[in-house]
Amino acid sequence: MKSIRIYSSITLIVLLLTIPLIAQTDVTLDIGNVSYPAYTDSLLVPVTLTSFSDAVAGIQFDLVANPAMTELLGVFPGTDVADFSADFSLLTGDTNRVILFNAGAVEALPAAGDTVLWLLYDGSGIASAVIGLEIFSSIVSDTTGGSLTVSAIDGSISIGSVVSLSMNGGVGDINEAVNLAIDLENLDVVGGVQFDLLDLPDYVTVDSVWTAVRTDGFTVSTSSVGTGERVILYSDLNQSIAAGTGSILNVRFNIHPTAYASDVVIDMVDAAITDDLGGLYWIAGITPGIIAVYPGYLEPPTNL
Repeated sequence: MKSIRIYSSITLIVLLLTIPLIAQTDVTLDIGNVSYPAYTDSLLVPVTLTSFSDAVAGIQFDLVANPAMTELLGVFPGTDVADFSADFSLLTGDTNRVILFNAGAVEALPAAGDTVLWLLYDGSGIASAVIGLEIFSSIVSDTTGGSLTVSAIDGSISIGSVVSLSMNGGVGDINEAVNLAIDLENLDVVGGVQFDLLDLPDYVTVDSVWTAVRTDGFTVSTSSVGTGERVILYSDLNQSIAAGTGSILNVRFNIHPTAYASDVVIDMVDAAITDDLGGLYWIAGITPGIIAVYPGYLEPPTNL
């Protein structure tokens, strides 16, 4: 019974310490998560405000887009805050400072999860991306000029569709060849693919690369890059890989004569995948291939 009382007391203490931490947030600023088609000129992102008790009279925060693929073009008050003014300025690097205020009178903003501000970004040159909007250094004031405690939530802009690459696995022994397939998952057409093949440990060498059914008529170019092999897939006739899932390339690897028993990871690094206009797709994921070398190289006995 004593141990039960001790644990109950500890739980009560933890709850008492936690309650003030939860209750100390006065205001929540939430940058929205939005999605747009490829090459959309105007990307509008809402900023919503929620106040749990106090009337809010002004807002200021810093914002950065990561990666910095787009720039902030403008900020505009929400529909129900027409009497307020919004402005922004570029600070160091890619950081923007955004403010929302009412210079004419002391007036409270609607704060029940309302959109109080719109952010306008340029997406005219972006085929595909997932851009994080990171908010920090937030300042929110009440109608008396006092500062309120803020909880700020990052947002994002998703543009176009994303693609992913994956490679299967295989098994082989020294001096043997292993064929692996490279798959592409794409919701829209793809015009070209490029990546570097790197193996770790360095136990295999690329022997040849050829197209699959989905890329019939395409051209494959390979060249040595450092310790790896660069692969470029393109069409001289401006063909495109149709939307779908499945193999686009086959690669034959030769296992070195001195490769020990191990799993050789085949990475596809520095990948670039374009649409039919040459715009870069956002690559959601790359799954490496694995070649299991077995039994592998056996060193000759040395104690005879």
